[in-house]
Amino acid sequence: MVQSVFRSSVRYSSTVSKIARVPSKFNATSSASNVKPNYSKGTLYHHPSPSIAKISTPDAFLPSNDPRKGLNLSGKPSTSYANAPSLSTPTRRELNLTPAQVTEIQTLRMSEPDKWTRKALAEKFNVSPFTISLVSDANSERQEEMTQRLETIKKSWSEGRRRARLERQKRKVSWYRDE
Repeated sequence: MVQSVFRSSVRYSSTVSKIARVPSKFNATSSASNVKPNYSKGTLYHHPSPSIAKISTPDAFLPSNDPRKGLNLSGKPSTSYANAPSLSTPTRRELNLTPAQVTEIQTLRMSEPDKWTRKALAEKFNVSPFTISLVSDANSERQEEMTQRLETIKKSWSEGRRRARLERQKRKVSWYRDE
């Protein structure tokens, strides 16, 4: 009795089920790669490839008597872009400041730090904001206010961003040490 139950279970487990109706490359009997080509009765006609278009044939490869030679059939303009107007005009910045301008920058920055920021002073005197930072510092109240702003921003950072900033600072220090 036990042997007959065992034999029937082995028989059922060893046969391949016909569940998969979709051909797949993992099923060898019904694989999509086993499909035989179905040739229809009659003559098979493979037409020749069309002639090569002028777009893909450069002038160097055309014969000298070909009427297509010298024609701009590719649609690319032959005009030069050197005469086209520029999209943005480069701004010429001053590289030197006079002592009178330096004192004016310092007084403006100390008197109204909220109005005369580095960017505003750079636009007024036509220099870079870096030049303004070299010439004058913001007053201590303004620096304290900016430090407080930065601290409130840093408090809202997530732990991941805080860790990433710390890693960035460590990398920067190692760059300066040439490590």
